[in-house]
Amino acid sequence: MRNRIVLGLVAFALALQAGYSREYKLDDFIEAVRENSKVLRLAAKQKETAREQKREARAGAFPQIGIEIGYTRNLSDYYMYFDLSSLLGGPPIVSKVPIKRDNELIATLGVNQTLFNASVLYAVKASRRYEALVEEVYQANEQAVINNAKKLFYQGILLDKVVDVAHKSEQNARENFRDVKLKYEQGQVSEFELLRAETRWRAAIPEVLQAERNRDLLINNLKNLAGIDPDVRVVLDGTLEGVPVFPEVVGIERALSARPDYNVLLNQEKLAGTGVRAARGSYLPVVKARAAFAYSSQSDAFKLEEENKLWMVGINLSLPVFTGGYRKAQVNKAKIELDKVRIRMQRMRDDVRTELNDVYLKLDEARQRMESTQSTLNVARKAFQIAEVTTRNGLTTQLDLKDARVALDRAALGSCMAHYDYLAAYFDWETATGLDQQLSFTFQ
Repeated sequence: MRNRIVLGLVAFALALQAGYSREYKLDDFIEAVRENSKVLRLAAKQKETAREQKREARAGAFPQIGIEIGYTRNLSDYYMYFDLSSLLGGPPIVSKVPIKRDNELIATLGVNQTLFNASVLYAVKASRRYEALVEEVYQANEQAVINNAKKLFYQGILLDKVVDVAHKSEQNARENFRDVKLKYEQGQVSEFELLRAETRWRAAIPEVLQAERNRDLLINNLKNLAGIDPDVRVVLDGTLEGVPVFPEVVGIERALSARPDYNVLLNQEKLAGTGVRAARGSYLPVVKARAAFAYSSQSDAFKLEEENKLWMVGINLSLPVFTGGYRKAQVNKAKIELDKVRIRMQRMRDDVRTELNDVYLKLDEARQRMESTQSTLNVARKAFQIAEVTTRNGLTTQLDLKDARVALDRAALGSCMAHYDYLAAYFDWETATGLDQQLSFTFQ
């Protein structure tokens, strides 16, 4: 009995977990994407790396302070040999005197300060440029991720409608097949009519399965993008009935100044320019100052005796005279990198101009298709209303009414598809122009 209760509770818990669902509005979904996107998390880590690189570069301009302490226990004596005859006269008399104590302690404190080093100076500047570049990379990644997320969200709403229409079409075909089969058994229709009705019904079943599969695949991608638990049933709260108003025409210069991916190239150009100056800086001298304090003590006993203290200061200047053409090669490489960045900027300018033209063409084409599908929807709605009246009056059959209903649903689906295409083009317009992405729209 106890085992049955435990199994029942486990089954109930699993059923609750399997049936758990969560509703997402567009802004809720976008917020989840911002928090859980692996792409954005990696980009954020790159920003942290850039900050640490800036700290690393700045460290070269600060004093370097070091302390070294060493203790030595001498296990054997060390002697100094000298000739006493030079003092006493007579034949050579060699004598030796131990000059090492049993215990030695040496401590050194050193301070080194770079007074001038072009490499350090330009490394600090380059780290600042790199930090700004990484920030723009993050913005570009975020823009691409959010654009994709919004498309997935509305595509999910569209596929829900596709599944609904597919189910209604299959249900209508199944009921029609049953009616025709009943009439065939009564001898009212031919076998050909029966086979045609059955073919129509069975052909509708794969369409339902395909629609459900496409929706489920998209929902899985949507969950993965937003970091949603795979076991949670996602319900999308949105509509395709309205779309944003047709956007303004944005010029190439305004678009480039607002696009983070173009700003990445601008920062790359500045970074490459800094690289050229840094390479030229290798022709300049390096000046360093140093100061040190040394302390030593030695004794046969374990205590501080025979102490020596020494203070030292100094300055070093180093200047490479000949490096076999290495420095010139470094300067030329840096110039080539700068030229490559500028070529990429020119290419991107051309690409953005083409992208802007394409996105306006897509928007205009989608707007025209919305108008066309809306006219089709109005006709289908009127036909369905007429079918309702004629069916009540016995002038048409229930099958005709169901066909009119399916035609209306398909017309509504066609309108939704056109609206989705317009939304997708609008989101591409946001990316192409670099303007702030909106989660709510002024609908037309």
